Amino acid sequence: LPGFLLEKQYSEIETRTFDTINTPVSIHSFVIFLKNVIFIQPKTAHSTLVHHILFKRLKSNEVMHTFMPSMMLAVASASSVYIAPDQLPARMGLCATTFLSMIALFKGSSDNWPKTDILKAIDVWAILCYAGAFFCLIEYSVVLYLSKKKEKNFRKVQTIENIAKIIITLYTCFFPTIFLFTCTLQ
Repeated sequence: LPGFLLEKQYSEIETRTFDTINTPVSIHSFVIFLKNVIFIQPKTAHSTLVHHILFKRLKSNEVMHTFMPSMMLAVASASSVYIAPDQLPARMGLCATTFLSMIALFKGSSDNWPKTDILKAIDVWAILCYAGAFFCLIEYSVVLYLSKKKEKNFRKVQTIENIAKIIITLYTCFFPTIFLFTCTLQ
C-alpha cells in the first residue's frame, strides 16, 4: 500500500546543454533533495549532468486540510451512538450532517491528490472514515425501525445500542492509530 502522506519518489534527470542552467525547480506539495550529481564529459560538443533526485511529500498540508478535519468528523459521527434513540432530530441530524460533510471534504481534497490507478493510503483513510460514519447511520436506522415496530423489541434495541457503542468507540480509537502506525513503517 503506497503511503500518500509519506510518499517518496526517486528520479534521474539528464541535462545536456551548451550553456549553464540555473533555474530553480518548484513542485507543489514536494520538497526536493538532490542526492548526487554525476558529470559526464563525452567526446561530443555538449556536456551531460545526471541528477539523482529524491522528492518527499510535504506532510503538514495534507494533515491540516484532510486528516485532522476528517478525524474530527469521524469522532463527531461516532458520538452519535451516545445520543438517546428517542432524540430523532439530534441523532439523525448529526449522523447525516457528518456523513455529508465528510463527502464534501474528501471531494474537495481529492483534487490535490496524485492521480494514479493504484489504491493509496489516503484512499484507504477516506474509505475507513466513510465506513465509520455509514455504520453509525445504519445502526441508528435499525434501532429506529425496531423501536417503532413493537414494544417487545426493547431488549433488542438496547443490545444493539450497547454493542454499537463498543464497536464504534473501538473503531474510532484504533483505526487512526493503526493506520498512521502502518503508514510510518514504510
